[in-house]
Amino acid sequence: NDRGAAPGLMGNFFDKRSTPGVLSLELYVNRNHDDSNFTIGPHFVVNEYSKRDDYISVELYNEQVTYSANITVGSNSQKQNVIVDTGSSDLWVVDSSANCQEKSGYSSDYCFSGGTYDPSSSSTIQELGKSFNIRYGDGSSSSGTWVKDTVGINGAIILNQQFGDVNSTSVSQGILGIGLDTNESTDTIYENVPINLKEQGFINTNAYSLYLNAPSATS
Repeated sequence: NDRGAAPGLMGNFFDKRSTPGVLSLELYVNRNHDDSNFTIGPHFVVNEYSKRDDYISVELYNEQVTYSANITVGSNSQKQNVIVDTGSSDLWVVDSSANCQEKSGYSSDYCFSGGTYDPSSSSTIQELGKSFNIRYGDGSSSSGTWVKDTVGINGAIILNQQFGDVNSTSVSQGILGIGLDTNESTDTIYENVPINLKEQGFINTNAYSLYLNAPSATS
């Protein structure tokens, strides 16, 4: 059982080889040099179920950089560009009727920058009837409801994937958390994206590698 497998940090996300049992996913670099107050997204998740509520801060260099990836959600493959976050464990996307929390200097629809999700247009949506709430170490937060639906990642079609359908957020786009399931923002552990990739036969092991390329690279 690889549910507790620890992530690695080398190579490419899920690697880029054509080896069976290995899935590749291209990352896109997002830089924000012109806004010193820009909230770049999660460093790690903070929630009542996490054991990581006590933490220390360290100075980060080149911190206004995020890495995002293209995925799809729903039976009709609604396109999303989501921030890939190694410090959290939940996938969430922005609902098409969501409210972007007010932020000075930002447009009213800034949280739609990575695409939106219309659950009513998907024939595979399952409403779970539970609230989704997540807060990150940088102070950003998102809330909505838990759902299950189809998720596509570079040709891998994950069935019945649980994720957050967010209707209020202070983040500019959805998040793909690929951390350990013990850090999920729920009171009970569920099979997150890395686990379901293994359980549904797309990868051999619940592990990944990352290649972040040169500082000037765009992918």
